[in-house]
Amino acid sequence: MLAFALALGSSACATRTVFRYEPSPRITGEPICNEGVAIYVLDDLRGRHAVNHNLKNLALIPFVPFATSYRDFPERTWFDDSQNLNGFDPARDLAAAFESEMDSQGLFNKYKNVESQAHAERYELRGILRDAHVSEGYITYGASFFSPLLHIAGLPEGTLRCAITAEISLVDRRDGSVVWQSKFDGRRTRATWIYSSKEAEHLCYMFSSLADEWVRPAVAELRKALALRAK
Repeated sequence: MLAFALALGSSACATRTVFRYEPSPRITGEPICNEGVAIYVLDDLRGRHAVNHNLKNLALIPFVPFATSYRDFPERTWFDDSQNLNGFDPARDLAAAFESEMDSQGLFNKYKNVESQAHAERYELRGILRDAHVSEGYITYGASFFSPLLHIAGLPEGTLRCAITAEISLVDRRDGSVVWQSKFDGRRTRATWIYSSKEAEHLCYMFSSLADEWVRPAVAELRKALALRAK
């Protein structure tokens, strides 16, 4: 019986939606730049005094139709049964997405993940994470504690909004010049229903969509910059 329960739990975890970035189809041949690149985790500048309030239940007050919760660090707070958005780490995962895309597009001959240690690579990829927040809304339509009847009838239970604001740049360590830079400010919004309330899974999908919107075209632009530099 215990073995069955463990297997069931493992199966449930395996089907969870996690943050995932799928790189472009691999480009074969010699790399654009016959040098290596050191890749740093994005500097997290979301601040020491994060906004983290759970005020959505204020919508249960009679005649209040809607209220929201706001989290500057969604990966550190609870959504449904996940306290870390199913393992999502925006500063680390976005850097990894850039690495996988650069590798697929054949930019460099070597990729090295570094924290703060010294390295011998000519190029560095560094970024800044300014925002990766989540806002969760609860809609009661002014019906207070009777609102679940409306949700069961098929009306939206709430909303999920997420955002990423970040920038990244490639630096040539030989002269300290910025070879290329990209900035991103993206948003996603979706409605939620009482029959599908796995917020952590929805948010991982939304953050994955934002990464796809940013990383793929940004690395394509970097590829062009390196190709011009190689001429």
